[in-house]
Amino acid sequence: MIEINLLKQGHGILYRQKYIERNIAHRRAKIFLLLILLLSSLIVYLTPAKPSNFGKFIIAKLFDHLDIVWFEENVLSLKDNILIKELKENTSGIAGKIFPEKKGVKEEAFYVRVSSTLSSEEADAIQKDLLTKGFQSDQGIYRERTEKFLVVINLAKTQESAESVLKKINIPEVTWEIQKSENKEIEIISPSSFSLDKAEQIKALIIKKGFKAEITKINIPVVFHEVLVGQFKDKERALPVLNKLRRAAIQGRIVKR
Repeated sequence: MIEINLLKQGHGILYRQKYIERNIAHRRAKIFLLLILLLSSLIVYLTPAKPSNFGKFIIAKLFDHLDIVWFEENVLSLKDNILIKELKENTSGIAGKIFPEKKGVKEEAFYVRVSSTLSSEEADAIQKDLLTKGFQSDQGIYRERTEKFLVVINLAKTQESAESVLKKINIPEVTWEIQKSENKEIEIISPSSFSLDKAEQIKALIIKKGFKAEITKINIPVVFHEVLVGQFKDKERALPVLNKLRRAAIQGRIVKR
């Protein structure tokens, strides 16, 4: 038996050295046992049959000294962050897949949308107008598939060249595009518009010139800039603000983001 007197010079260093060695050995043993548990948990996780809550409780109790706890179905978590770091370094990131970090769930909020426009400049102008009327607002962006309309003249039906047709039409504000259709017929196509009324107006002008035209509808993804007032946890809390905007002759609707 070795007697250690901590008051003597050198004995304190010897004691601390033995404590450090014992602590390192204990940590290595924990990592080794945890690696075994990792392999077994992988097998349990990948099997079609899901383990019962009682089975999870028994496993958690068996390895309680390793600071392991179940926090989600079929997934383990570690209390010891240092042990997680060492484990990830020794398993090349496998532990990161089995023990993923729990990310915060984004909570949905309600807003009063005052405007939705394709132009950020127009959204800025609406925000300035709202500010003069005493309303604070923010801008947001959302993507949505929407309908656009094209006016198409099929040259196969007119029996005229594209140049002669464009000269006879003569609509200065419209820049036409000449292209081949799927059946290789040449067509003259107007710029796309979100307004069906505008497409109808262009079609009427073409018919007056003596040509046949058709309106084609396409569905494409578009980025919209929206002006939003307020941020509320539920729809009921947004209603008073919506009513206040309406009393100020500002139209809006409640949206969830």
